[in-house]
Amino acid sequence: MSDFLEEDLVTMFEDFGETIVYDPEGPGRKELPALVDLNAEDTELLEGDHHIIGYAPMITIMTADLPDIKKGDSFLVRDVSYKARRLPPENEGERDIYLEKK
Repeated sequence: MSDFLEEDLVTMFEDFGETIVYDPEGPGRKELPALVDLNAEDTELLEGDHHIIGYAPMITIMTADLPDIKKGDSFLVRDVSYKARRLPPENEGERDIYLEKK
């Protein structure tokens, strides 16, 4: 990632993000900035060419903040506990994480 893009991401998260807590099993609890959308469109591919479209809480983080995130990792967002349900691929320094309540 270019320095210019990285600087833009940092500015975007500083200006529009809010602080969430990453709380994995064991050590590693930390606060980090995230863009929060508690009603994001979520599309999943079912068998064949069938898709289901729904809405789910989603956070967007800078990939560098959590490079080793795993499905099932825990987050505290706006005082509600969630776990990572779906992790689409990283996209130019940022990553969407779809959540479900614990």
